[in-house]
Amino acid sequence: MSLSHIENILENFDFERVRKTMKLLNWTWHDSEDVPTTYRLIESAREHLESAYKLSLEHNKTCFSSSGGFKAISYVDEEGWYCLELMFILTEWDSRVDE
Repeated sequence: MSLSHIENILENFDFERVRKTMKLLNWTWHDSEDVPTTYRLIESAREHLESAYKLSLEHNKTCFSSSGGFKAISYVDEEGWYCLELMFILTEWDSRVDE
């Protein structure tokens, strides 16, 4: 995988939709009183994608990086290819039970 995969995600992800949603919800980040600019959203997403990918390579397993609504996941598929995924999450819940 090369940086072109990250660029492909960044070029095709709908950051304007994310920004509109954040404006509607008045969703700001900890270091600002305003909704992030589109540029700032893209840079944050880039950082998460790069971090998830590097961690996945280092540990050879599924890894993720998330904050501010973004979640980037890097994993190896059935054919041994590294895959990247970026999402913007409004709400999420899970539970793990160890028995």
